[in-house]
Amino acid sequence: MFIIQKLEKIFKSILQKEIKINLNNKQFKKGRFILYNTNNYYLDLTIKKSDGVMKKMEIPIPFGVECWEEDKLIYLDYRLKTLASMNEELYTILKKMKRDGNNKFYDKILEIEIVN
Repeated sequence: MFIIQKLEKIFKSILQKEIKINLNNKQFKKGRFILYNTNNYYLDLTIKKSDGVMKKMEIPIPFGVECWEEDKLIYLDYRLKTLASMNEELYTILKKMKRDGNNKFYDKILEIEIVN
């Protein structure tokens, strides 16, 4: 299954649920998951915070995604190893490439936690 179809299936299942979005073991966003959309190479997520304010966030489409329903966790994988599909030679080339800008998701995993 392609990554976009997998993401759509997962996001449909968590619409209107309370979520926490964590990056580097720190809470990034929290609220009710209202809407999602794909926009070129990005995902547009809309979250309604507890004070009623709608927050829109744009995140890159990940290289991989894992859904652990029993743990109520979703992992969006931005690691270079995932992009290289465990090909060590390609991974080495990717690590040597010059980074353009400072992307907070670079070589990390974004965690989405579904809150009861």
